[in-house]
Amino acid sequence: MRETFKDKLARQIALEDESRALGASRYRARRPLPWRHEPSSTDEEGDLPPGRQLLRLAIQPTAEAIRSFCDVVNHGGGSRIPEAALILSSVGAEEAAYLTGRVILSAAAEGKKLTATAIAVADAIIEHQQMENLRRARADVFKGVLRVQAHGVRSLKMKRKIQAVMADCGFDQPFPLAMRIRTGVKAIELFCDATGLFAIESQGQRTKYVRPTEAVHKWLEQQHARCELLEPISLPMIVRPRRWSSPFKGGYITKRPGNRLVKQANAAYHDQLRDQMMPAVYDAVNAVQETAWKINGPILAIMREIWDGGGELGDLPARNPQPIPPRPADYAENEEAANRWKREASDIHDLNAKNVSKKLALSQRLWVATKFADEEAIYFPHSLDFRGRVYPLATGGPHPQGDDVAKALLTFADGHPITEDGARWLAIHLAGLFGIDKVSFDERVQWVWDNQTAILDSAADPLDGQRFWATADSPFMALAACLEWAGYIREGADFISHLPVSLDGSNSGLQHFSAMLRDPIGAKAVNLEPGDRPQDIYSDVAAAVQARVNESYDPAATAWNSTSFTLSSPCCCPMNSLAPVFAPRKIQAIRAKRSRRN
Repeated sequence: MRETFKDKLARQIALEDESRALGASRYRARRPLPWRHEPSSTDEEGDLPPGRQLLRLAIQPTAEAIRSFCDVVNHGGGSRIPEAALILSSVGAEEAAYLTGRVILSAAAEGKKLTATAIAVADAIIEHQQMENLRRARADVFKGVLRVQAHGVRSLKMKRKIQAVMADCGFDQPFPLAMRIRTGVKAIELFCDATGLFAIESQGQRTKYVRPTEAVHKWLEQQHARCELLEPISLPMIVRPRRWSSPFKGGYITKRPGNRLVKQANAAYHDQLRDQMMPAVYDAVNAVQETAWKINGPILAIMREIWDGGGELGDLPARNPQPIPPRPADYAENEEAANRWKREASDIHDLNAKNVSKKLALSQRLWVATKFADEEAIYFPHSLDFRGRVYPLATGGPHPQGDDVAKALLTFADGHPITEDGARWLAIHLAGLFGIDKVSFDERVQWVWDNQTAILDSAADPLDGQRFWATADSPFMALAACLEWAGYIREGADFISHLPVSLDGSNSGLQHFSAMLRDPIGAKAVNLEPGDRPQDIYSDVAAAVQARVNESYDPAATAWNSTSFTLSSPCCCPMNSLAPVFAPRKIQAIRAKRSRRN
């Protein structure tokens, strides 16, 4: 019995309910499950939206309390623990308040005892001060420590290495354990008294904990429940998405919190968009999201077989971690052999760690593809970024702008006869997937004819044949193109093709500038003018820069003086992956705010 539109719409609404449930599960899985169940988390409570909001409310009153306490002690006022002021005043009051609140939030979520929490508070402040001293005195060493911390591993061995670096630079000022405990307890007391958000409670005769007040407990639970609804895992749709008709109405069928055409956090920007007439923008986005796709069944089956067999073919990650080699027999006596084994074991460990995220991403793509494999058509609702670029909302599984796996798992739902002209573009596309993209179109087509035997072998026997497809730059997209080319060879111009053919711009920003300025030189460099073979603006710029360097007498240019050059992407270290108690971006913001106030 053929499914009616009403039945399909009901299934779509059920899918959207499922996406919200999946999002809630994902959010709960990375929460510390505060004040109940087991304290297991990849994100600290202070990193989640409710925790961040609570910290914003608590910083100012806590900073005032810390500042007042330190002023009293420094002016000779009485205090049972005057030494606490020494550590608390070593950083700014706002910084001490932020670090204290952040540690308290996480410790309360994990059920830590008061003493352990106090030590963590004091250590957070001491470590931050040490890092600040290191940053001012030795910026190069500071950056190296940040790179180490960016891995997110806080083992005892790693801590000792960092302590050794601090000691070498003269910043490892030891504080007695008793002093750290008293300082941490005082900071916690100041936080609790100033905010009223947490309290120190006794359990039994000698055990104490820092716990949220009942009002804060309920508020956090409500905020977390709200966040669960705000983070659905978006899935493809089985009916056409709602057409965008305003900046706030379009995409999925059911209402979603924060539904926006343009991804932009600025509320004033959305207020301006509300009154703008943008029919051309709506038409463009609607045309993109109404394109019907379907899962490429043969590619899914091959990919699943490779993955179930252990992965690795076609650039898939290894399903099982690489084993660490055994220690050499002379490990204890032969320092060179021991160091060589340590390097090898470390490299394998790093490779296994990197593969974890790749395996999770692949598993999710395969799960979504399998879930929608039997659908006649699927759709991807789209939105815009602030520049006007169009992106799909559902990016966890296969999608048109994803990686090799994500794209290869999709074909158009509606097929058409390929025609001879279409076969030519398929050949150009196929050659490009193997990296043959710096020669003319005719040469690319000829390359396909020259390698047709290997291409047809890939289509006929992808796993047990020559595996020519696996040598491509984009292996699974290449395999999909090999299958399509085999269809054309088998059936000729009447073959019904469903495969998308990729066409990419050449630095679209410069293309727009060259077109607007009617610049013939720029237009040629970015392929706006007809040419025998594609131009490469990046190589042109690199060659021009290299020529200037070769002509320079500056001693700094000597190392770069060469007739060859290499293009590479800059490396950046994500600051938000630093150790939990060292959050430089937040503290820099606090320091900037304080300096403006002064």
